Amino acid sequence: MPELPEVETIKRIIEPQVRGLVIKKAAVRRPEVVAYPSADEFCGQLRGRTVAGVERRGKFLMIRLSGDDRMILHLRMTGCLLLAPAGCPEEKHTHVVFYFDNGTELRFSDTRRFGRWWLLKNGEMDHYSGISRLGMEPLDQELTAEYLSACLGKRKKAIKECLLDQGVVAGIGNIYSDEILFAAGIFPARPAKSLNKNEWERLAFAISERISYFIEKNRTTPEDYWETKGRDYRNTPFLQVYGQAGKACPKCGETLCRIVVGGRSSVYCPACQQADMGPMTVDGTDVFLLWHIHDLEDDFGTHEEEKLIGVFSSEGKAEEAIELLKGKEGFRDFPITCFEIHKMQVDRTGWTDGFRTVRWRE
Repeated sequence: MPELPEVETIKRIIEPQVRGLVIKKAAVRRPEVVAYPSADEFCGQLRGRTVAGVERRGKFLMIRLSGDDRMILHLRMTGCLLLAPAGCPEEKHTHVVFYFDNGTELRFSDTRRFGRWWLLKNGEMDHYSGISRLGMEPLDQELTAEYLSACLGKRKKAIKECLLDQGVVAGIGNIYSDEILFAAGIFPARPAKSLNKNEWERLAFAISERISYFIEKNRTTPEDYWETKGRDYRNTPFLQVYGQAGKACPKCGETLCRIVVGGRSSVYCPACQQADMGPMTVDGTDVFLLWHIHDLEDDFGTHEEEKLIGVFSSEGKAEEAIELLKGKEGFRDFPITCFEIHKMQVDRTGWTDGFRTVRWRE
């Protein structure tokens, strides 16, 4: 999925090319990709409008129009924008095309069709896209350790999950959360409330530094962007941990490990990102991870999803948590659901594998 650095690259490439152009007409081939208004209204309202500029907010792109109306786009997993010469063959899965007065065409393609467009009139409140609920930008000078601690310091959720909360920091996804936590030396499954002042400082610095770094590494030219059809992200060779499980840590040489946090794959270094559990972190101490496992149905069928509920000092405390959760609204809504307790041992290098037992199955 394109995250903030990739969306920023698209904005920097597309904005100078389309600013000042007039939309002669718009065509929507798959109406479901226009979330608001209807596809017909969307096309009708765009005819004759001039592009005033393109902006980015989090992972969203905003195309400003004459009259102060605005289009909003979220690329989701496989969305792509290309400015093409007239007559150039379209990419497969092209769903929206904007025809400009100079003969060029802005084309939106999306293999999985998860991407969405919105069109809002001047002064219209955005109750649709979710952009109004976004948190601070990663490069905002106000994103400090104090801000992060105030927003997240009382949460029991894993810090990895908290970084993915777009209402706190906008634009960070699975890729760069791994890179940020590695740079900050913080274990992805640590409860946010367990972080100390120094760790919040390191995290705030890593967010800004890593996002800036990857924006620059992803820089490309309009010619190269067109040549690769906008799908060649240049950051891959510079990723230190994401997708690198089983390889050597670039800092210390320890083997990088993979765990699942909040249903997302996470890669970390057990030496550089030690699973510091405070007073429990002494060699040979047992800890108990409580997982909620359920079947998730989506457009691609049914698959199993795991979510780390919490880390407990005893098996009994984990079982108490299960009893509380069993009656909680929402946990019985899944077709198949169960809780599992995974016993692990803390040593100086992190958590070593133990055993997993099923405690309750619906």
